[in-house]
Amino acid sequence: MSYGIIFWGHSSLSIKVFRHQKRILRIMMGIRNRDSRRKLFINLKILPFPSFFIFSLILYPAFCFALRIFKGIRINALIEPLEDKMIAEEHDKESDGKRM
Repeated sequence: MSYGIIFWGHSSLSIKVFRHQKRILRIMMGIRNRDSRRKLFINLKILPFPSFFIFSLILYPAFCFALRIFKGIRINALIEPLEDKMIAEEHDKESDGKRM
């Protein structure tokens, strides 16, 4: 249900997903058609589909920001040792040239 929800969660078909979610919950818990499912969602700690869609939209920018930070750390962690190695090699070449 969550795969790509930020892209299709606002479509008209999302109403069907929410209805199926409520129906599955009703069948699993053995309640009647006319009984409210709101308390069941709360007791089972399940987000209803519209709430899950809003939650995903709120978290998406934070996720992208964190992903950029972690990618930057990985790239810098790879580049810095290479730069240090190149500087050390240049220093060794300069010191070898002065000795001769």
